[in-house]
Amino acid sequence: MARGSADRLTPVLQAMAKAAPLSGDTPRGPLAAAEVNGWRAVLSAEVKRYEETPSSGNGVNVARTAMRTAVRQLATAADGFAAAAAAAGPLGGDLVTLAGHQRDLALQTWSVAALQLDVINVNAGNGHVHVQLPSGGDSGTVPLDSEPEGSQRR
Repeated sequence: MARGSADRLTPVLQAMAKAAPLSGDTPRGPLAAAEVNGWRAVLSAEVKRYEETPSSGNGVNVARTAMRTAVRQLATAADGFAAAAAAAGPLGGDLVTLAGHQRDLALQTWSVAALQLDVINVNAGNGHVHVQLPSGGDSGTVPLDSEPEGSQRR
């Protein structure tokens, strides 16, 4: 589930990064409402995927809950970008900045969940699994380990 989400969320995150760069670069300019509505549609579908997260033990529950929270935070960020697209003047820029911060919190939350999933997978004897979302810049996310996927090294 996490890998599929990462695949679906990556294009949205790349577009959000152009609108509100992680590195502090200049935003690309006015947002197009149609583009932001596309992000919202993708995120709405992801929120639905995470509505039910059956209990599977504490470690898995932590990972699933954090991923669900991250997806909901990204949906909130997309709502913020939509408000920015509809706003006039300097308020639009302020809303883009705020939406970018919300996106950053979502990336940080997801990175914790991805680390937890990696630990669970290694401990189960299945090797490393990397489902981090692209964050770039100094987003405050937990860095990806250097072990290859499937490796059993800790």
